[in-house]
Amino acid sequence: MIHVPNSAPTALFSFVRQNERHKVFAVLNFSPKPQLVTFQERLFQGRYTDYFSKETIELGDSAQMELGSWGYAFLSNKVNAAHQLPASHRARPANEMRLA
Repeated sequence: MIHVPNSAPTALFSFVRQNERHKVFAVLNFSPKPQLVTFQERLFQGRYTDYFSKETIELGDSAQMELGSWGYAFLSNKVNAAHQLPASHRARPANEMRLA
């Protein structure tokens, strides 16, 4: 899980999780207020399907997302080479994980 910095860090948590074939981008609003949020870095960019509505969503450089109070978004896509995370950032199978 890789944290994706956002414009409302005290209210929202956003992250990407990816393996060789799939990528998930999750945004969670831990606030009783609706939030209009933007994201930093490029980890979130890509073409996704909303897990619940099945709507296709394209997130580019200047993407904004509006979440209702206590709202959340779970977006999923199949990975292509253009949007693949570096190997050091990809999820590892449990049998390859090591505790420090």
